[in-house]
Amino acid sequence: MIRDATSFCGSDPSGIKVTTKSAKSIHVAWDTTKTNCGYTITGYKVYFNSLSPVKNYKYKDVSGASTNNVEISPFVAGFSYNIFVKAVTAIGIVSNPTSINYTHPHARPSYAPSNIHASVQEETSLTICWDALNVFTKNGDIKGYKIYYRGPGLTGTNSANILGEANRQYTITGLKPNSTYQFIVQVINDVGPGPYSAFIPIHTMPPLLKIWKDMT
Repeated sequence: MIRDATSFCGSDPSGIKVTTKSAKSIHVAWDTTKTNCGYTITGYKVYFNSLSPVKNYKYKDVSGASTNNVEISPFVAGFSYNIFVKAVTAIGIVSNPTSINYTHPHARPSYAPSNIHASVQEETSLTICWDALNVFTKNGDIKGYKIYYRGPGLTGTNSANILGEANRQYTITGLKPNSTYQFIVQVINDVGPGPYSAFIPIHTMPPLLKIWKDMT
């Protein structure tokens, strides 16, 4: 039987704090409590509820009245959580919990942009587009993107910075007709740059005069 939380007459677990952090997990500690309405505490339930940008509710069972810390995961960089601990007895009575709010530290983006393609292909220019990262992989506030490209008529690898999360396209001019160029896109957040995408080959259009001659 699990009683309503208002029936709890022992002392609540208090002193909840985050003691250590890693990329995807944290250690949570608390002050132990000994009894609940005369019943011996057998363990705890540690809840870690994601509040933003996505709501998600999870908990982890911890055995032993004297156990006062646990590692919990997964945590997502940049997400805000509400963490609280409930004491549990042998007959299932739980306490009124105290809680803390916690935001997992931002980190570099986990992935490169995907679906890199040309939305416009001309003889001497290409407009390159890509998809945004989702909330679970951007790991912070997106500041912009960096695009790298190379190919015929270019010296080495060229690059351009694109500011703003929503600006997911870039037009390169001065290219050679009927030629293949290669592109890499990288996303940058408030911590730093993420991984590079693979090189994506994209072709410029052949000259219209040549197409007309080929058709006649």
